[in-house]
Amino acid sequence: MNFEFKSVLAKTNFNQETPSVVKLHEVKPSGIPTSDLVISLFPIGFVIGWTGLFLMLSKLRNAAIDQMILTTNSLQKVRCKNCQFFSNNRYLKCAIQPSIVLTKEAENCADYCPSNEK
Repeated sequence: MNFEFKSVLAKTNFNQETPSVVKLHEVKPSGIPTSDLVISLFPIGFVIGWTGLFLMLSKLRNAAIDQMILTTNSLQKVRCKNCQFFSNNRYLKCAIQPSIVLTKEAENCADYCPSNEK
């Protein structure tokens, strides 16, 4: 085993010159590094994103509430609840006109007959 090691040492060239002076150039960053910029802008983006989400949800909520109010106000004009053919049954609200009961079409219902009960 020593013989193989000696033959490898005999084949290597030890007369190689190594540079004695190595010049290092320092690179100075220009401006703010990108990683610092991303880290500093992340909280701002996070807050803006959540604010936008909450604004959209509040707009949707307000639109849904407005639609419910309009529906409720339009149903107050409908005379179906005072009709003798109206029942508060969820399967059949009106025995004569079940397709138009509690809609705008029921405002001028030809079969309307006021009930005697209050």
